[in-house]
Amino acid sequence: IMNYLHLAVQSGSDAILKKMNRKYTAEKFLEIIEKIRQVRPEIALGTDIIVGFPGETEDDFQKTVEMYKKADFDIAYLAQYSPRPGTAAALLEDDVPHLEKERRWRILQNLMEEIVLRKNQKYAGQVVEVLVERCVDEEKNIYAGNSREYKLVEFASPSDVIGKIVKVIVNKAEMWRLVGQIA
Repeated sequence: IMNYLHLAVQSGSDAILKKMNRKYTAEKFLEIIEKIRQVRPEIALGTDIIVGFPGETEDDFQKTVEMYKKADFDIAYLAQYSPRPGTAAALLEDDVPHLEKERRWRILQNLMEEIVLRKNQKYAGQVVEVLVERCVDEEKNIYAGNSREYKLVEFASPSDVIGKIVKVIVNKAEMWRLVGQIA
């Protein structure tokens, strides 16, 4: 069983969530996260966020930043809004300038990277279970897969372990991967 859950919040602003036809508020979303963490305190949470949605003000964006901090996500898939044909949003005026979308994206990206690195540090010295998905270096027998918390883990193995669940001692915790050895 994975110890990871992906919940797409999209925005931390109730005004923008309403424009996106979302049926929840930022407060309700945070309440759900709180309930999940009461039951599974160590669960890793991921999300999707769109910056620069039509009509998004600086205040709306700051609410998203605050939501991100409160939710303390393990990972986020961040996107800059662009119209998609056939969607209701495509009928809205794309009024947030491209450079502003980039600035907002960069702020959230930097925040995410800071949190990801901090959260990954707790795995240093720990044993994690990894579902091995591929060999990333055949000469050195380096394999990679994801932990139960959906963390990328790379490690050396003397034998082919693709498709198996193995225990790995994490020697080094980086921003985007954990590096270790077979336990």
